[in-house]
Amino acid sequence: MSERDRLLAEVEGWLGRVAAEGDMALALHPDALAAGGALADAMGGNDPDAWLVLGWLHWYRFQALPPEEGQDDFTLAIDMFAECFVAAAGQIQLPEIVLPLLARRAAGPAAELLERAMHSADARFLSAVVMLWERIVETAAPDDSGRTYWLANLSGALATRASLTRSVQDLDRAIAVLEEAIALTPPEHEDQLGFLNNISSMRMARLNLTESDPDLNSAIATLRDVVEATPANDPDRVMYLYNLGNSLRKRFNRFGDLADLDASLQALETARSTVDPADPNRARYLAGLGDTLLARFERIGDEADLDRGILVVEEAVAATPPDHPDHTDRLAALANAAHLRHTRFGSPRDLDTALTLFQRIVGILSPGDSDWARHHANLGAVHMIRFERYGDPDDMRQGIESMRVAISATPEKGQDRAEWSSNLGAALRARFERTGELADLDEAIQVGREAIAATAEDFGERAIRMSNLAGSYAARSRRTGAPADLDLAIELEHAVLEAVPDGHFYLPMFASNLGYSLWERFIRSRSEADLEASIAACRTAVAAVPAGHPQLPMFLNNLALPLRSKAELTGTAPDIEAAVDTCRTAVEATAPEDPGRSMRLSNLANALHLRFSRTGDLADLDAAIEAGQDSLDVLPPDHPSRAERLGNLSVSLRSRFERSGAAADLDALITVLEEAASLENAAPSVRVNAARVAAQFLDDEPARAADLLEQAILLLPEMTPRRIGRGDRQRALTGLSGIAGGAASLVLAGRGPGREARALRLLEAGRAVLLSQSLATRGDLSELVDRHPALAGRFTELRDLLDASPEDGGLVRPRFGRPDDATADRHRLAQELAGLLETIRERDGFASFGLPPTVEELLAEAVHGPVVVFSVSGHRCDALLLTRDGITTLPLPGLTLDTLAEHIQIFHNALFRTSDPDATVEERLAAQGTLREILGWLWDNATGPVLDALGFHGAPAGDLWPRVWWSPGGALGLLPLHASGHHDEQGRSVLDRVVSSYTPTIGALRHARQRISRPGGPERALIVAMPTTPGLRNRGRLPHAATEAAHVAARIPGSVQLTEPHPLFDTAAPGPLPTKANVLAHLPACAIAHFACHGASDPTNPSRSLLFLHDHADDPLTIAGLAPIDLDHARLAYLSACHTAMTADTELLDEAIHLTSAFQLAGFPHVIGTQWQINDAVAAELADNFYAHLTATGVPDYSHAAHSLHHAVRALRTRFPQSPSLWGAYLHAGA
Repeated sequence: MSERDRLLAEVEGWLGRVAAEGDMALALHPDALAAGGALADAMGGNDPDAWLVLGWLHWYRFQALPPEEGQDDFTLAIDMFAECFVAAAGQIQLPEIVLPLLARRAAGPAAELLERAMHSADARFLSAVVMLWERIVETAAPDDSGRTYWLANLSGALATRASLTRSVQDLDRAIAVLEEAIALTPPEHEDQLGFLNNISSMRMARLNLTESDPDLNSAIATLRDVVEATPANDPDRVMYLYNLGNSLRKRFNRFGDLADLDASLQALETARSTVDPADPNRARYLAGLGDTLLARFERIGDEADLDRGILVVEEAVAATPPDHPDHTDRLAALANAAHLRHTRFGSPRDLDTALTLFQRIVGILSPGDSDWARHHANLGAVHMIRFERYGDPDDMRQGIESMRVAISATPEKGQDRAEWSSNLGAALRARFERTGELADLDEAIQVGREAIAATAEDFGERAIRMSNLAGSYAARSRRTGAPADLDLAIELEHAVLEAVPDGHFYLPMFASNLGYSLWERFIRSRSEADLEASIAACRTAVAAVPAGHPQLPMFLNNLALPLRSKAELTGTAPDIEAAVDTCRTAVEATAPEDPGRSMRLSNLANALHLRFSRTGDLADLDAAIEAGQDSLDVLPPDHPSRAERLGNLSVSLRSRFERSGAAADLDALITVLEEAASLENAAPSVRVNAARVAAQFLDDEPARAADLLEQAILLLPEMTPRRIGRGDRQRALTGLSGIAGGAASLVLAGRGPGREARALRLLEAGRAVLLSQSLATRGDLSELVDRHPALAGRFTELRDLLDASPEDGGLVRPRFGRPDDATADRHRLAQELAGLLETIRERDGFASFGLPPTVEELLAEAVHGPVVVFSVSGHRCDALLLTRDGITTLPLPGLTLDTLAEHIQIFHNALFRTSDPDATVEERLAAQGTLREILGWLWDNATGPVLDALGFHGAPAGDLWPRVWWSPGGALGLLPLHASGHHDEQGRSVLDRVVSSYTPTIGALRHARQRISRPGGPERALIVAMPTTPGLRNRGRLPHAATEAAHVAARIPGSVQLTEPHPLFDTAAPGPLPTKANVLAHLPACAIAHFACHGASDPTNPSRSLLFLHDHADDPLTIAGLAPIDLDHARLAYLSACHTAMTADTELLDEAIHLTSAFQLAGFPHVIGTQWQINDAVAAELADNFYAHLTATGVPDYSHAAHSLHHAVRALRTRFPQSPSLWGAYLHAGA
C-alpha cells in the first residue's frame, strides 16, 4: 500500500468514527489533523477521493470549532468540495447547505469544460459536462443572479451533444432550458439577443431531425426580430444576418417560395458588405451567400447569379485555411458550383473539376466525420453524371459504390437519406439501361418509393425525387410491358409539374420526361390525346432552354418522337418534315462522345424511313440505313439497346430488299435480325419480334428459320413474367398465335432423328403459355408439405397472391407513397417466388419442382390412349400422333392455313345463321347443311386421316370405346374436331369411332390426371341455375334451366342448389342467390359444379369471359376471377352455357383462354364445355342423359365422364341428324 493510500485510509477512519459516534470533536484530534495534512502533501494534483475525505475532515472541524476559529477549515472544505463537485459532475454526497455555493464555485470550471466539449467528438465527455451543468442548475439558488447563464450553458451542452448523437430528446431539452433562460432575462438585457439567436439555431437543428415546419417558421421569425433589434454597429449582427439568410434559404428549399430566397439573398448580401475582413467567420458568411446565389440560379436560371455565386464560393475557399474544420465544406460548395455550371453549359472541364474536388474531400475525411456520408453522396452523383456524359462503366460502378457508402453511414430517417436513396435509384436505373439487369430496376423503384415516403408533401426536393421514381417506373414498363408502371410514371410526372413553378431550373427536364412517357403510352394505346399532350410537353421543354444547353439534344429527341408518330398518322409533308428536321437538329447538337448519340441517330433513321415510305426517295432510304448503321457504330456491343437499334435498322434494310430484291440486301437484313434475336440482355419482346421477322425471310433455309423460331418460343415465358399482371401478360402474347405451329412445321420439314420430339417440345412450349405457367405452381404439394412445411406454406402464399386478380380483391396497383405495402408489389413477390423455387429445387427429391414436363413425361401420357397434337402453319400442316409406341408424324396435305381460315369463316357464319331470328326456315336449313359440309371437310382432311393412321377404322365391336385426346392448338380449335365426319351409315365420323377429349397441351392433360389421384371429397354437386338473368335483354330467359337443374339434382342426391328466382312469379322468400361469392363459397365442398346459365367469350380480353350469375354486373365470375381458385376435391365441372370452350380473341388462339380451361386450372380434372351458342331445351335433355350414364352404378363414375358425354351427344345426333348446331358444340376436356 502506498503512503497516500495509507493516509487516505487513516483519514477515512477518523471520518468513520465521527459518523459512528456522532461526535464532530473527534475531527479536532491532533492525529486526525496530522493525517489530513500529510495526505494533502502526499496526494497528486487531481485526486477526487483525497479531496472528498479532506473536505469532509475540514467540514467536521468547521462544525466543531467556534465560528471565529473555524473559517480557515470552512474555506478549505469548500475548496475541496468544489473540486469534487466538478470532477464528479455533482454526483457525490456533499453537505446540502453548501450546494448552492458549490454550484456557483463550479460554474467557472464547468464553463471551461463546456468550451472544450464543444470542440470534441467524445460523447462520454460531453455527457459528463451535461451532467455537471444539470447539477449546477439543480443545486444553485433559484434567485442566483447567474442562473440565466447557467441555464444557457446547460442548453448549449445539450445542443452540442445532440449535434453529435442526433438526439431529438436532447434538442427538446436544450430548447426548453434556453426558453427558461430567455424568460428570466429582461428584453433589454445585452445577452437576450444572443439567447434568441441560439434558440433559433437549435430549432433549425431540430428541423433537420424532425422536419418540423413550426420550428422553421419560429426560427425565422425570431431571427428577424433579433436582426431588427441589433444595432448596425453591433459585431454580432453579421452572425445574426447569416443565420437568418441560411434559415430563409432552407425554407425556400422546403416550400419553393421565391420571396424567401430573395430575403435570404438580401440578408447575406448585407452580412457580406458589413463583415470585418478580419472576422474569422467571414469565409462561412461568404459560403452562405454563394449557396443562395446558386440556389436562385437553379430557381430562375439567371446566369448572373451563377457567375457571381461561383466567384463568391471561390472567395470563401480562398479565405478558409486548409486546416480549418470547414475547409472540406468550402471545397464541396465549389465542387457543387462547378457541377451546376456543367449542367448549364456542358463543359467537361467543370465536371472534371467537381469530380477532383469531391475526390479530394473524401480523401481528407474519415468514416467518423459528420460529413463523410454527404460528400460520398456528392462524389457518387458526379460519377453518375460523368457516366451519363461519357458512358464509362467505371464511373457508373464508382458512383453507385459511393452512394451506397453514403446511405450505409446515414440514419434511416431524415432528408439526407431520402435524397441519397432517390439518387441511388436514378443511378441503378442508369445501370439497368446499360446492362439490362432487371433487378437494378426493382431496387431503384424500392429505394425511390422509400425516398418519397420519407419526404413531406410540401418539401421542395420532393419533385426531384418523384421524377427519379417516375423514370424508374417508365423504364420498367419499357422492359416488362406493364402499362400500370407507365401509368404510375405519368401520374408522378404530372404531379411533379404541378409542384414546380414556372421558371424552375428543372422544369424543362420534368416537362420532357412527361412528354416522353405520354408518347410511350400513345404507342400502346393509340390515344391521340396522349400524343398531343406529349408534343405540347416536349415543346415546353425545348422552348425553355437556350441554344447550346447540354440537355437540348435530349429534349429535341424526345420531341421528335411524338412528331414522327403524328406524321405517321397524318401522312402530311409538313408533319414529316417537322419530324425529320427535329431529329436532325437533335443529332447535330449532340457531341460525338455523348452516349445519347446512338439513340438520336436511330430515331433520325426512323424519320428518314418514314419520309421515304411517303415519297419513295431512295436518297432518304440510303440516309436512313447510314444513320441506323452509325447508331450501332457508336453503341457498345453489349448494350441492351443494341437489339432495338438493330430492329430499327432492319426496317430500312427490309424496304431496300423489297425494292431491290438483291441477295446482298436480304443477307444484310437477316444478319441484323439474327444479331438482335441473339442479344441476351435485350428486352425479350424485341428479340422475339426480330426472330419472327428473320424467319419469314428464310423460306429456303427451314432449319435456320426453325432455330430462330425456337429461340423466340423459349423467350415467351420471359415476355410474360409473373411480375406483371394477367392482362399485361395476355397483351404481351397478342399476335403470337401460330408461332409454335410455324416452328414445329419447319422442324418437321427437316430430316434426321428427333425432329418429332423437338416439334412436340416446341408446340408444348409455345402454346397455352399462361396456363402452363399457372399449372407449374398447381402441382401436388403433399410431399413438400410433409418434408418442408414452411417452404410449402410460403410457396402457397406467394402463388395465391400473384394469382389473385385486382377485380377479386387481390393485388392492387402499387402506390409510390407506400413502400412497405407488400401486397401491392407484384414485382417483389415475383422475385421472392423465383428465389423460393430455386430453394425448393435445391432440396433432395425436388430438383424438377415446378418445371415443365420432359418429352419423356409427355410421351408417357399416351399410355391411356392416343394424343393427337396438330401443327398448322403456312409452311405445312401435320398431326403428331403420340401412342404407347412413341411419336410419329402424319402429314396433312389437304389441310392448309388458308383453307382452314376460309372454312372457319364459313362455319361460324353458318352457325350464326342457324339461330338468326331474321333467317327463314329455308335459310336455317341451308346453314345446317353448310355445317355438315364443313364437318365432312374437316374429317376428310384432318381427323379422318388421323384415326385411320391410329387404326380406328370403324366403330368398336363391344361396349369399350377407345379414347383419343385432341390438342388442336390455334385456329383449328375453332372447329369441332370431335363432331367432324360425314355422319352417315358408313361410320365416317369421329363420334362413330372414338370417344373424344380435348387438352390445350399435354402438360395440361398430365396435370388433370394428377388431380384425379388426390383424395376425393363428398359426392355433392353445386348446381347453379339462371332461368332469368338480371340486366340481360328479356331477362336472359332460359326456360329450361330450372328443369336441367332438377335433372342433375335428381341424379346427385344432397346437392346444393343456387337458383335465380323469377322476378314476377317466385313469391316465396328466396334462398341463397346464385352470386359469385356464394358459388365460390360452396365450390370447395363439392365434387361437381354444374352451371345452367348464359356465358360469353370476350373478343378483346378473353380473361373477361364470364358465366352470367345474379351479380354479374357488379362482381362477375370471370376467367380472371377463377384464376386464384385451387380446389382439392373437385372432379367434374359441367358448363351448360354458351361459348365456354371458345376463345373469341383471334390474336390469342394458342393460349386457350376460355372458361373450360379456367375450370381445369381451378382443379377440375373433367370439364364439359361448349364451342358455340347452345339450345336451352336441348341442353337440359343432354345433361339428363349425361348424368344418367355417369351415375349408372348409383354414384358418379368420373372416369366415364368423357364416355357419358359421348353417348349423350350420339343420342342427340340420332334425334337431330341434320342439325349439328344442336349437338356438335359439347366437348369433354381433361383426363
